[in-house]
Amino acid sequence: MLLEVDGVCKSYPVRRGEPIKAVRDVRFSLDGGRILAFLGPNGAGKTTTIKMIAGLVRMDQGDVRIAGHSI
Repeated sequence: MLLEVDGVCKSYPVRRGEPIKAVRDVRFSLDGGRILAFLGPNGAGKTTTIKMIAGLVRMDQGDVRIAGHSI
């Protein structure tokens, strides 16, 4: 697998109450030469997920591997 995303989660704190769970337990794998599309409504966590894969946002839990190497 070229890209593996396993159990990725991200929450954001709020002033009162429980944190907002922006991304919950995302899992997928992608072979080289394949195309993947992220579809969903506003606020579904698409951009946050892509930023976690790119290493721009720290995930709360889970693992992202590129060519078998965790990032």
